[in-house]
Amino acid sequence: GGVSISPRRRVRFGTKREEIGAAGVAGIKLEEKDFTLTFDPVVRCWTAAWRWSDGRGPDVLRNRVKEYVPAAGAKSAYREELRNWIENGWLVPYDEKKYGPAKGLIPLMAVVQRNKGKPMQT
Repeated sequence: GGVSISPRRRVRFGTKREEIGAAGVAGIKLEEKDFTLTFDPVVRCWTAAWRWSDGRGPDVLRNRVKEYVPAAGAKSAYREELRNWIENGWLVPYDEKKYGPAKGLIPLMAVVQRNKGKPMQT
């Protein structure tokens, strides 16, 4: 009877040789020269943090463009992708009551991926 755990973290119940295993999902953290990207598996959320050359960054971003107009051939797919982001909760309205006044805009831009859906060529 009982439960045993091997040094390789294999769990065994009773005296039979049948073993089970369990694993937790770890977060992901990507560190680059000018930004850090972190994934929290519990809330399934990515967070980006910029690394500014002066170590602080500006108090307010000065950009004013909220969205670059997509090319005519990409407009339909772009709008569909935005709808998908909204439906999945990936793009949500900014909550000024919760976060305070916005300190800048990060513009959206359509990028055509010509090889999407095709095998990669080497």
